[in-house]
Amino acid sequence: MARASIRSRTNRRERMLSLTAGIVAHRGLHNNEGPAPENTVPAFQAALDAGFAIELDIQMTKDKKVVVVHDENLKRLTGRGLLVQALFFEDLRSLKICGSDQSVPLFSEVLDLAGGKVPLVVELKTCRDREGLCSRAAALLDAYDGPYCVESFDPLTLRWFRKNRPEVLRGQLSTHYGKDKVKKPGILRFLLTNLLLNFLSRPDFIAYNFEHRNHFGFRLYRKLFAPVTAVWTIKNPSDQEIARREFDIVIAEWA
Repeated sequence: MARASIRSRTNRRERMLSLTAGIVAHRGLHNNEGPAPENTVPAFQAALDAGFAIELDIQMTKDKKVVVVHDENLKRLTGRGLLVQALFFEDLRSLKICGSDQSVPLFSEVLDLAGGKVPLVVELKTCRDREGLCSRAAALLDAYDGPYCVESFDPLTLRWFRKNRPEVLRGQLSTHYGKDKVKKPGILRFLLTNLLLNFLSRPDFIAYNFEHRNHFGFRLYRKLFAPVTAVWTIKNPSDQEIARREFDIVIAEWA
């Protein structure tokens, strides 16, 4: 595979670095044991109040509403083993997150709340209706007056943005798929772990799992191409200190 086909788009490096300087609050500045659980309005408001950039996750409901929630299955968040994509939005809205009084917000509501005050890092979750999620999210972002970038574990999602919204900064999320025991075919785990499908996504930055930051494939990629790099997810002050020395962008749950 040609070197140019898997390298990140370093010609847009300065835009990327200026977008997310400092700490990015993972799923908002949240506490799942308190009144501001992850990916909820209070968590995002807390991040806004602290001046942090915000990372958030989007999916689509059965009635094609773009919502802000991380898990495909809601068991961890609500105690009920329901799939986001199988629920109508009004049914999803009735469920409470982590025992709080908060529910899953619409992406449009979060965009209204953010109002361009801080940068947004929008993760598009892998889903069956990739085209639908990408096109609906892009339409909402087209109307948003503020700095943002998109990211995904799915290279095909990023390829959609590459073709349909080439001006939008995009990031390839990755991890060590084998060690994390992700249920994918072995060859696909290898390709994704080692960023060998970047010829599809042509990312502006790479966001890698902090736990696996020393994996040979990721270190080799960094050495060859010197991409803008983000690291996720930092959960304590000592790891944050390491991350801020070694990476351009720090996505953290501790700040």
